[in-house]
Amino acid sequence: QLGLAPDEITAVTFTNQAAGEMKERLRSALGKRAAHAMTIGTFHSICLRLLEDLGERPALLSEFEAERIAAQILKEQGMAGRPRQFLQDISRVKCGFPLEGTALTREAYDTYIEAISALGALDFDDLLLEALRRWEEEPHPAKWERAFRCLLVDEFQDINSTQYQLVEAFARKGKSLFVIGDP
Repeated sequence: QLGLAPDEITAVTFTNQAAGEMKERLRSALGKRAAHAMTIGTFHSICLRLLEDLGERPALLSEFEAERIAAQILKEQGMAGRPRQFLQDISRVKCGFPLEGTALTREAYDTYIEAISALGALDFDDLLLEALRRWEEEPHPAKWERAFRCLLVDEFQDINSTQYQLVEAFARKGKSLFVIGDP
C-alpha cells in the first residue's frame, strides 16, 4: 500500500536464525528476487554491511579475544569476577547504562577501551556505535537511504539505547516505521 519496492524495505531482528527464517518466508511468499532485494538481518549484520559500504573494513574482536582481554584486566587490577560478567558490564555501559550500576571501575572500563583500540578492533557494541556515528555525521550511500524507507523492527521491547538510537536515525528519512514486540 505504500508503493515501495523491495529494496526500500529493511527488516531488523535479533538473531541470525530469525533473520534466516524471515528471508525464507519472504522467498516463499514473494519469490527469490524480491526477497533478495530486501535488507534483512540483525542490528549487527546490517551495521557491518553499512560500514563496509562506507569504505570501512572493521576488524571485529572475537569473543575469545574479548574474554582474554577481560581476564587480563581483572587480574592486573586485582578485581574479582569473571571475564564474561566483566564484558556484560562493559556492554551495558556502552549501551547507555551508568557505570555506577556495574562492578566496573572507570579505570577498568578505560583500560578495556584502550586495549581494543590498540588492536584496531571493534567489539560488537562498537560496531553499532560506529555505524550510528557514521550515519549521523557523514553522507550515506543512496542505496542505504533507499533501504530505510520502510523500516521493520522485530522484538522491539528488547532493544537497548544504542539500538533505539539506530532505529531513530535510520527511520528519520523514511516513509514508514513498523515495530512489533511484547507489551
